[in-house]
Amino acid sequence: MTPLKAPLPAAARGGVSPAVRYASQQSVDSLSEKKVLITLEALKSSSPPPSTHTLAAFSPPIDMARTVYESCARVLSDKVEYEEKERRVVVIGSAEDPDPVKTLAKDELLIEQLVDYCEDPDVKQAWKDGQIKYHRHPKERKAGARPLKVELPNKKLRDLLLDKIRAKPGRPTPLPAPSFIRKDLTPMQLQLEREAREEVKQRNLNAGSLSFGLRDFSIISYRNPRPLPKHYGTTRTATRTAPPSSLSADIPHSGDGSDAALLSDDASTAPSTSGPTPPVTRSSHVNTDRRGAARH
Repeated sequence: MTPLKAPLPAAARGGVSPAVRYASQQSVDSLSEKKVLITLEALKSSSPPPSTHTLAAFSPPIDMARTVYESCARVLSDKVEYEEKERRVVVIGSAEDPDPVKTLAKDELLIEQLVDYCEDPDVKQAWKDGQIKYHRHPKERKAGARPLKVELPNKKLRDLLLDKIRAKPGRPTPLPAPSFIRKDLTPMQLQLEREAREEVKQRNLNAGSLSFGLRDFSIISYRNPRPLPKHYGTTRTATRTAPPSSLSADIPHSGDGSDAALLSDDASTAPSTSGPTPPVTRSSHVNTDRRGAARH
């Protein structure tokens, strides 16, 4: 049964003066319908034409399971490689002997001198126990000046060796120019190093002095800037020269003397721009082991 509508109040029926007119429900509904129609017409005129694309126009679906698996496998592989590199330092620019036996003896002596130079008892004990392995890399390349990779038992000892060498002023006596020592960088870190090297060069050019340097792939600033070397930042020439012997231990050497100075790791003092600049052999990598240690 349909409920009865409530009667209009007396004021709406004109019984009270001045009369008050109330809108009926029918008029309200009519106005609402008109407003809705006007709104719909406005939306219709402003909406874009329907898309003509179909599902076939898009690229075929991707095998998500395979993509996820490959990504995870790559991450795990990179993790293993990164963990290995975290235990290693690399000596760049150390020349090799044509005789592999002599190179092996020379590398062992160099590492022993670096261990003594850092003066850390834990690092010394690891060397004494035969826990420090080393090799020239890569093995398949001819001997020349391949980087010497030195692997310590763990990251803590690696950091102790590197930090205590870097903490001392000047160039370490076991590392004659143009050799230097740094962390073993991943491909991504090497890319960051190249980008940072260019940024350091530009910053020094803008400052008009050697005010910035590079440590591994991080930019550092010198407390005592020095004048820019002659032809600093210009294109490398065919004649390659080594940096001055006063440079510090960790200089990612890039060719000419100015770039080598640019990449000095001594944060306390900018590298010296004076001194002789003998020719340098292009750096490369060899494989060697510490007193019977397993090859890596």
